[in-house]
Amino acid sequence: MIKQLMLLSAICAASGVCASAYSDAYSAAGKEEKAKKYEVAATSYIAAADVADKPDEKANAYFRAAECMRIKKDYPASMDFFKKMLAVKGASPYYKGLAQMRIGQTLYWQRKYAEAIPELEKAVAIEKIHPHHKADAMMHIGYSNYNLKKYDDAYKVMDKVVADEKARPDQRSAAQLYKGHALKNQKKYDEAIVEYKKVATIDKAHPSHVLDSRRQIGYTLNEMKKYDEAIKVLNEIVADPKADSNNKAYAFIAIGNILRGQKKNDEAIVEYKKVLDLPKVHPHRKSEALWLIGYTLRSQKKYDESNKALAECVAVKDGHYYYISVAQSYIGHNLRSLKKFPEAIAAFEVIKTLKHPHPHHISDADRMIGHIYLYDLKDYDKAKAAFEKVVANKAVPAWQKKDAQSQLKKISSIKK
Repeated sequence: MIKQLMLLSAICAASGVCASAYSDAYSAAGKEEKAKKYEVAATSYIAAADVADKPDEKANAYFRAAECMRIKKDYPASMDFFKKMLAVKGASPYYKGLAQMRIGQTLYWQRKYAEAIPELEKAVAIEKIHPHHKADAMMHIGYSNYNLKKYDDAYKVMDKVVADEKARPDQRSAAQLYKGHALKNQKKYDEAIVEYKKVATIDKAHPSHVLDSRRQIGYTLNEMKKYDEAIKVLNEIVADPKADSNNKAYAFIAIGNILRGQKKNDEAIVEYKKVLDLPKVHPHRKSEALWLIGYTLRSQKKYDESNKALAECVAVKDGHYYYISVAQSYIGHNLRSLKKFPEAIAAFEVIKTLKHPHPHHISDADRMIGHIYLYDLKDYDKAKAAFEKVVANKAVPAWQKKDAQSQLKKISSIKK
């Protein structure tokens, strides 16, 4: 009996040491994660997993390690930790479901939509998976189908989420929103509007989803060429005290786009400029508005005014990478229109130095430099070199490559 008590005491002591080691390692990792030292934190979470005594503690430590690497966008490392989490023997359905869901989502975040779907379906099939994880997995199946342009499949999955009473209200309202998107992308506009209107009827729907649904109704009415109705809906969002600056920005931009589509350029610019006056507007919307102002002014052949707006767009801190690089591109186009050819070439070259230039804008910069050398400056050697860069660029879209090849043939015929 004494030996049995001593053995039991030793086991309890060992468990206490393991529990303490796990707690210390996990706590240290949490502090490192909070300090955004994600790689260090991941290492500490793995150390915690190694000494964890309980399966769910081990699984949770792997989960946090994986999340740290996900935030770093190191998806292979993140995926590896999620798989280790899934493999923990004795882990509860909560952690099993969470791990499998994240494996599918990790593929989704890498735009591997076809690969993501079967992994997410595995999560949905896990018995006693947490209902919120199940709904999230189903939603990402829907998102994946949507991005694969399988709109009917996306609609069906999202409809199941909406009907799931165990899903969170924000999950159900997001799914309802995507039912509208799926129909709108099939040009089933009247049906899409019906679905968008249902978002507001969901109990405790997320406010941003309700506002987004109203904005989408405006977009849909515009597609139906019901311009006055569209503008009315969008102006109601602008006037709504519940709408934040970013929702108002989206509405102003949409109104501007509708007016510009009707060639009411001056009125469109007025709407775009309203975005710039909004408090705490997101830099992505600010850069978008400035790009559209510059683009619209260019269509009016107001090249200097256009370049002023485009330069402001490029200078927006944390602006959207697409609008920044396309704005810089159009600065080059404007300078060429002003026959300032060396300055235009320099402007196109700047695109390559931007922090996150769109790859198609890089190849198009070389293409436009080639056009300037070929048609404006008659420097055929430099034109040839520029077009050869376009052809050699692996990220070049087909139409740019085709044009560059055509210009190279023209240069070859000129030099004969």
